[in-house]
Amino acid sequence: YDHFDLYSRISLLLPLRAHVSNSKRLTHVRATPVQPRRGTRKPVAQRFDTALIIEDKIQFESEGGFAGLRPAQIRVIFRLPQHLGHCPHPLVYVQWFRPLRGPDPTTGFHITSHSTRNHRSRVRHHQR
Repeated sequence: YDHFDLYSRISLLLPLRAHVSNSKRLTHVRATPVQPRRGTRKPVAQRFDTALIIEDKIQFESEGGFAGLRPAQIRVIFRLPQHLGHCPHPLVYVQWFRPLRGPDPTTGFHITSHSTRNHRSRVRHHQR
């Protein structure tokens, strides 16, 4: 069996953008399963952060806004064992959402839902 190093959180340096302060470029992404009660320790609820992942770098850089981005829920943060190949950064296993649609006329929020193929969740790993 293979053993993988798992992480509950990683820090990411976001791409440089003219409208985002440099002090706001460092962000954290978490992926933690439920942790049941252990002795006197309270149970901890699961937490799987959602991120906007650059799917089309050219579109993202040329159009700005949400163009070229796709939402995904981070399910696992891990590192490959060395015998499976060299990868200098942790990888993430994600559950995709459908691409963002236009904003809802009432709320102004962009609309999305989990992406499926043959009625099953679409997942993919990404290198940090």
